[in-house]
Amino acid sequence: MKAASAQTISFPAQNPASHPFVAGGTFPINPLATASSGLPVHYGSAAPDICSVSGSTVTMVAAGTCTLVASQAGNANWLPAPHVSQSVVLAAAAAPVTPVPTLSQWMLLALSGLLGLLAWRRRAA
Repeated sequence: MKAASAQTISFPAQNPASHPFVAGGTFPINPLATASSGLPVHYGSAAPDICSVSGSTVTMVAAGTCTLVASQAGNANWLPAPHVSQSVVLAAAAAPVTPVPTLSQWMLLALSGLLGLLAWRRRAA
């Protein structure tokens, strides 16, 4: 009977390292992790309040740092691999800028003239 061999997981940094946060939005894990055994790697989230993972697709839950965990449980020939994690920042979008309404130069001139006329009539009365 042969003893099970050790295996490792290679999980490169994610590209891009950040995504704009969109509630319920998804993106693929990229690049994917590989196990030295050649067995399939499974993914999960160490921050379920920030993101969830199904297969190799990440679903955004909240803005923050999403920590992805790659695991491989092993089999009769391979021992479980130590988990490896990578982080992706889910960046909240800046609040939209709401312009303050302003008057054009002509409207300011007309308003000034109207106020001047009203002041003149009040003084005359």
